[in-house]
Amino acid sequence: MTTIKIEGLEELIRATARIGQQAMPIIKIESDKAGKVILEAAKQNVSVKSGALQKNLKQSKRKIKAGKLSTFNYVGFDKKHAYGVPLELGHRLIIKGTPAGAVTERPFLRPAADANKTMTTDAITAGMDKALNELGGKK
Repeated sequence: MTTIKIEGLEELIRATARIGQQAMPIIKIESDKAGKVILEAAKQNVSVKSGALQKNLKQSKRKIKAGKLSTFNYVGFDKKHAYGVPLELGHRLIIKGTPAGAVTERPFLRPAADANKTMTTDAITAGMDKALNELGGKK
């Protein structure tokens, strides 16, 4: 049996955790850019009658919190425009408790995300590369 002793492992783990927290603002910049592209694509995809849902589509950006290693962008709408959910997913039509058919889905959010999946992945990867380069990676 071979025993391997690694000196400085605890310090390496702590340093890696610090880099992760310092990297989040850099990665968030790219995440925000990707979210904006998806928002614009969703606005182009949404079925327009009055235009209210299209105008209400928003990009929400979660603030980075200390100790949390995640960044998040959300493209969606507020509760007042929740009819976007059955528009996206479709729904059964029930009149006075009796099934009367179904309304076919007309997705706009998922296609926007799917069409921009590569761009999103590339943006996050670029943010991670930039963070690593700035915070102790390649110089």
